[in-house]
Amino acid sequence: MKWMRNLADRLLYSRDPALTGSPARRSMDLLILQTAFFSAFSVFTGGIYLTGYLLFVGAPDYLVSYVPVLGNVCSILLVLFSTFVDRQEYRKKVTILFSILSKVLLFLLAWVPFVYTGSCDYLLVFLLLAAGQTAAAVSSLAYNIWYNALIPEEIRGRYFSARQLPALLVSLLLPVAAGKLLDSAQQPYYGFALLFTLGAVCGGLEVLSLSRIEDVRVGRLPQKAGVFRALLIPLKNREFMRYTLTLCAFYLFLYLSASFNQVYLVKYLGMSYTEVSACSLITSALQLLVFYRFWGRFNDMMGAGLTLQLSIGLYAVESMCWVLAGEGSVRLIYPLICVILGVETPAFSISMFSRRYEIIPEEGRAVYDTFFSCAVGVVLLVSPLLGELLRGWAAGLPLPAENFWGYRLIYLLSAVLLLALFAGGLLQYQREKRLGGRKVGSFLWNLLRP
Repeated sequence: MKWMRNLADRLLYSRDPALTGSPARRSMDLLILQTAFFSAFSVFTGGIYLTGYLLFVGAPDYLVSYVPVLGNVCSILLVLFSTFVDRQEYRKKVTILFSILSKVLLFLLAWVPFVYTGSCDYLLVFLLLAAGQTAAAVSSLAYNIWYNALIPEEIRGRYFSARQLPALLVSLLLPVAAGKLLDSAQQPYYGFALLFTLGAVCGGLEVLSLSRIEDVRVGRLPQKAGVFRALLIPLKNREFMRYTLTLCAFYLFLYLSASFNQVYLVKYLGMSYTEVSACSLITSALQLLVFYRFWGRFNDMMGAGLTLQLSIGLYAVESMCWVLAGEGSVRLIYPLICVILGVETPAFSISMFSRRYEIIPEEGRAVYDTFFSCAVGVVLLVSPLLGELLRGWAAGLPLPAENFWGYRLIYLLSAVLLLALFAGGLLQYQREKRLGGRKVGSFLWNLLRP
């Protein structure tokens, strides 16, 4: 319908002719719709509600701490699927097949307490979650390559930000309603079951949107190779390896503490689901109204490398704010953390994605993606465990137990390590690009002009 396209031109694409006149316009519109439904699915079946569900079925803290990183950890298993995905000349069928499998497995999580009431039901829930996340990782591997074949490189940053806007609107509206529903449920299980059912409906609509997007031919490795032999190829790409090592260090330092954020808020600091969801509105509103557009333009004009370094610095600031969050201060500090999240998340998401596909060749992208996902997955398998060991050690120190210094000290360690990574990366970038203050000032002036 013409009026809907005109509305999208104005609100999503800002009447940018490179976006509105793209040959891939129809697929771009459908990708925006698909991302919005995926966002709704993620709200109902992930995040703070998934953490709460695992706590409800009796999962211990160390297991719950893996919820934010489990998708990345399960990506290690992509090593079994990378060559299969790379041999597919078209990726649409693979994306849809594994997306359906993932959503079915995640929907089944809600029915475990109904059909099985053993003392270790949380282990069955966690195994289903891991299987669903593995299927989602395979789907994402095929989807990312399909997406990059559809969207021209010169508009990728701006389109990425435009694509996220409806998804952020969903994230703005749904979490508070979902949190209120869960807090008001007479029996928590029925609240969780309803959320997962709503998630299944949104997941079905997402798959329907995917099915209507154009399928395109993608680059493949020029010759067949075994799984492990193929994974040696990225080791020869020096720029890609530096990128991978930087991101591995980032994830290691961040998730020493960040994997405990939701457990810390709900179980120890006593925030309700409604309070956490209400604060998340700040993050979604900032991303929706300002920062996805800002960082999309920044990324396209100044480069993904600089954007990535700046986002790492913002994560260091966020970790420092968590140090200040105690029982008496959390309701003041957590909204500030949500403001920082609203700024840093778009910068990191856009730049990490853009930078990776700038430096890897079109042929064999599935192999490069698998190598990167496996490296990050191994790091995230270890990082929460190290964080738990450090927290346990810190809890034994002669410090006031009521202020949870075990948690606050690992947040401090994350902040210091991330700050060091940011400073080193920025100095390296400045040496290579000769980035001066005058150039940055000129860019900001041009960026902020109407």
